[in-house]
Amino acid sequence: MIMRTSFLSITILVMVFCHSGKAVDNSAVLYFSFGRGKGNDVKDDSLTQNDSKIQGDAKWKNGKIS
Repeated sequence: MIMRTSFLSITILVMVFCHSGKAVDNSAVLYFSFGRGKGNDVKDDSLTQNDSKIQGDAKWKNGKIS
């Protein structure tokens, strides 16, 4: 029972600390994940919130990160 509780506690902690899609580094000035895939607005996921707009004839494409 103790091992089960310990495993569950560790799993929850890992999920809480790793769940965020935002930049973890508090010193980051800019973090664009480009994960929204539509429109011309690009949201900055760092704490500074330096959002931007895509200019020109850029198009969203589905891609694969490897």
